[in-house]
Amino acid sequence: MIDLYLDHLRIERRLSGHTLESYARDLGGLAAFSAGMSCKPEALDRSALETFVRQRMKSGLSPRSVARAVAAIRGYYRFLVLDRRLDESPADDLRPPRAWPALPKFLSFEEVDTLIAAPDGAMESHRELTSGFFLIPLKAKSMATRGSGTKNCVIDIANTNHSR
Repeated sequence: MIDLYLDHLRIERRLSGHTLESYARDLGGLAAFSAGMSCKPEALDRSALETFVRQRMKSGLSPRSVARAVAAIRGYYRFLVLDRRLDESPADDLRPPRAWPALPKFLSFEEVDTLIAAPDGAMESHRELTSGFFLIPLKAKSMATRGSGTKNCVIDIANTNHSR
């Protein structure tokens, strides 16, 4: 049944190859889990699905990867219900774990000033992390657009005059 669901996603929903690979891997894990319980994935109940999700978290997967697995599982069981192979989905309100907060996408002006003003070697690890470039949001008012908005400016600190 998992193969039918993946075919459905590929043909009717036109999901990307990467997404299909990830869903196949996630649902393959579910199939292995259900085989360990001597049943098919279609026979798993809500409690078993929650156990599977907890096992995925304990295995070291990131919360985002586990959330994707939960989405694949929910979609799979929804497919089984729509295809009339199940009366109801045990995964309807299955919840993924909370994802970690996203890292900031840019440095503030104060962080850039601190980084540039640091003595040589003091912030070397931070400089390596930024690979010599910063993406800094700049508030700019454009007369052409008659409004204000956030513009991005890339500054190459390796070739910038640091004197003020």
